[in-house]
Amino acid sequence: MNVVLVNTGDHRVLIDAGRGGSPLPTTGHLAANLQAAGIDPTAIDLVVLTHAHPDHLWGAVDTKAGTMRFPNARYVISDVEWEYWSDPERRGSVPERWRGMVPGTQSAFKLIADRTTRIKSGTEIVPGIATMETYGHTPGHTSIQLASNGEQALVAADAITNQLISFAHPEWKPGYDGEMDQAVLSRRRLLDQAATDRVLFLGYHLPFPGVGNVARDGAAYRWVPEHWRWDL
Repeated sequence: MNVVLVNTGDHRVLIDAGRGGSPLPTTGHLAANLQAAGIDPTAIDLVVLTHAHPDHLWGAVDTKAGTMRFPNARYVISDVEWEYWSDPERRGSVPERWRGMVPGTQSAFKLIADRTTRIKSGTEIVPGIATMETYGHTPGHTSIQLASNGEQALVAADAITNQLISFAHPEWKPGYDGEMDQAVLSRRRLLDQAATDRVLFLGYHLPFPGVGNVARDGAAYRWVPEHWRWDL
């Protein structure tokens, strides 16, 4: 889980917040990693949520204690995403594989509700950070566009989830995508934009650090990872 922190100079913006406390041995390390980077959780003033799956939202809160892990932050999420998880039955039957997530996500929403702004896709949140509609993985899934000094980057979140399959076979339909046909359309559009514009590309579930570029490969694409630069 490659959680992205952007320091704009005026804001410290966390893009998604990991899973938080979890029985999985490879999750729940965001707080320690922020501390190792010299960043106190109180210094985060904005958390942008690409969608409300547990490994992106639940790390923002401690539902057992009823507290927020980033107490000075405000939150931003797609209005479609918020409405879906607040009342998923309104869109019809909830996928069976998602039913167990709903109570935890709704509990997290209750804790951050008063600090959350629900936005339309395409909104610039702060200068240099804008949202991009990539519905499909979830009903309101959003990717993030970053711009600074003439350079650009795309934070794909879960529109792209595998370093081989997502690029070589964007038409394949992983079982964890909620609206599979829409997810295919979003994935193709995102990959085409990244390859055409040659922008830096960041993937949440790609091998660490999840940073690289998208290259065309025949009728599909391939992932070109960038070696980590420790002096960033």
